[in-house]
Amino acid sequence: MRAALTAPLTGDDRLVWLDGFLRRDQCDAILSELEFAYWSRSKLYVETGEGRYEHLLGEKRDSMTTSERWFSGPLRRAIAAIDRRLARRLPQVLTHREEWQATRYRKGGRFGYHADGGYFAGEPAGERTHTILIYLEAPRRGGVTRFPRLDIDVRSVAGRLAIWTNLTADGAGDAEMVHAGMPVSEGRKTTLVTWLRERECSKASWRKRP
Repeated sequence: MRAALTAPLTGDDRLVWLDGFLRRDQCDAILSELEFAYWSRSKLYVETGEGRYEHLLGEKRDSMTTSERWFSGPLRRAIAAIDRRLARRLPQVLTHREEWQATRYRKGGRFGYHADGGYFAGEPAGERTHTILIYLEAPRRGGVTRFPRLDIDVRSVAGRLAIWTNLTADGAGDAEMVHAGMPVSEGRKTTLVTWLRERECSKASWRKRP
């Protein structure tokens, strides 16, 4: 299910990916700038009771994360160029996205089965409608993004862009879009990811989130 970035994403495009969205040298430049960012252990968004959620460490996720608040000037300019390209197909990326995050998985690194939507309806910006994932660095073995209910594995390929929807037609979290970052068997995997919300949101507001 591949699609070119030539028209607005429709509800029928639940999962699309495009190779060569970033060239190898562009990926390498971003990876180089990420070396100057502050990295910490990745957290899970966990329900703690009575509909409340917190970002907590857990065995389900083994990776390191940094976010846009820690990006260098050159990296922010690269991100702005990515936003402009994405906006040709997803115009709301300029106004509805969260801050970008980078995630790094070493050997054994993984992110267990989870859904990206279904938890945020009560927030001012609403639910996460789409996930946007860019693979910057591919491991030699392992590390696919697996959608078991769609029977699809999206392989980690440097420069590949993947976009998927997170909600059903009635705005609920779509259980069919549960996915996992499968364990890296050899090498290292690095990605960029952001999420689109139902309503406009200030990227600055996400800098206050843990």
